[in-house]
Amino acid sequence: MSYQPGWRWSTGIKPIAGTELCTYHHLGVTLSGWLRVQMPDGTELDIGPGDVFEVPPWMAATLGVRMLELKQLGQRVEAS
Repeated sequence: MSYQPGWRWSTGIKPIAGTELCTYHHLGVTLSGWLRVQMPDGTELDIGPGDVFEVPPWMAATLGVRMLELKQLGQRVEAS
């Protein structure tokens, strides 16, 4: 997958998903560029070239990245 710099989950997917944060669990490796992930508690994680990542549901992302997503784990997680 490739996302152009400045792409944001909040503007690219949120209107379609209808949720505040992503509800999928992601596993992959970053090939180039950077991925910034923000968790519900405000914690931010920067993932860069060569990093293997596992990102749990309920996050938002800002991208300028080329990555190989190895697995989108499980089904969409519904809020309880």
